[in-house]
Amino acid sequence: MNRDCKQIVLKKENQAEVAELADAHGLGPCPPKAGGGSTPLLGTRNMNKILTTLLSVLALMFFAKSPNVLAQEESNIPSPPNLITDEQLTVNKTLFGDTILIGKDILIQETINGDVFAVGESVTVESPINGDLRIISIRAEVKSVVDGTFAFISQNIYITSIGEINKDVYGMTKDFNLEGRIGKDLNLGYSYDANIIIDGKIMGNFFYTESRPDISEQADISGEIRKIAPYEPASSKADFIVVRIFYTLVLLVITIFIIRTRRDILEKAVSEVESKFSKHLLSGLISAGVIVLTGFLSFASGAGIPITLILAGYVAIVAYLSPIITSVWIGKRVFKTKNIGLIQIISGLLIFNLITLSSALSVLIYFVSTALVLGYITRVYLKKN
Repeated sequence: MNRDCKQIVLKKENQAEVAELADAHGLGPCPPKAGGGSTPLLGTRNMNKILTTLLSVLALMFFAKSPNVLAQEESNIPSPPNLITDEQLTVNKTLFGDTILIGKDILIQETINGDVFAVGESVTVESPINGDLRIISIRAEVKSVVDGTFAFISQNIYITSIGEINKDVYGMTKDFNLEGRIGKDLNLGYSYDANIIIDGKIMGNFFYTESRPDISEQADISGEIRKIAPYEPASSKADFIVVRIFYTLVLLVITIFIIRTRRDILEKAVSEVESKFSKHLLSGLISAGVIVLTGFLSFASGAGIPITLILAGYVAIVAYLSPIITSVWIGKRVFKTKNIGLIQIISGLLIFNLITLSSALSVLIYFVSTALVLGYITRVYLKKN
């Protein structure tokens, strides 16, 4: 095994021991781990069982084919996915099983036998993926074969002349360039006013909206070409699950970014909220009352409408990001550690999502979470001023 291979998935010296422990319990292969500040909690059997269970549920959230997957396959619980994080992430060793890749620049140079979910600034696929490919990025380039579907949220998508997607391709983008082959439909119904260049093969239909696709003479489209109405937000159970997964991924990426850049701020915030829970909650409730009253008076005066909008935006941002602190706190409590690592972040976000599935409980938890963070920000501001 060369040095590069070791850097990808074998950064921990005791990984083989952990994998054998997992296999001994019938839990399947343990996911490869990368550095990033995680505490070495997997040396015990209990922690390994907890982690495997949490990642199994997370795998269901990421890779479920339908909202009824639990009912359809109750006896077939998937093994935990491979989870790899690194700023410059290169997969140069064949992987088996579903894989989650999180990094700044992601390069896939060896075959992945399973579904892939990649989150990064750039994602480049140079080797086959024997499963579905899902990407959230600024730019993505496919130079090999994807055996399943290709779904994306990305500013720029480029499927080169040697890139092949055997099933459907769909997603949200501003620039889409196809030189390769798509085995079924290309659906860009979510891509408003996009720059679309078709210079390859589409074996199925091509759907677009609010765009003017540039279809070259060399392009080969077997099905129909149709402009469709922009998609409206749906309210089905499947779309609800998709929204929750996307929201969780956004929080995960933001949390990892904070950990890598200003770990001290997050650790201090979680510690303060935990040790002075009632004080921060009370401060948050008072702050919320002041913000609502100020916003109402500003709106009523007419001239203060911009102030109302600023206050509303501030509260919305706090509410959106508040689960980060709550989830990290939950993860620390589960693993009973003072340190914050990737395991604590993922488990905390997963548990937070599970306990907020109930609509009534969700409102209460989000309200308390927002009030706590709002109170913490208010107290920090008052101390500094």
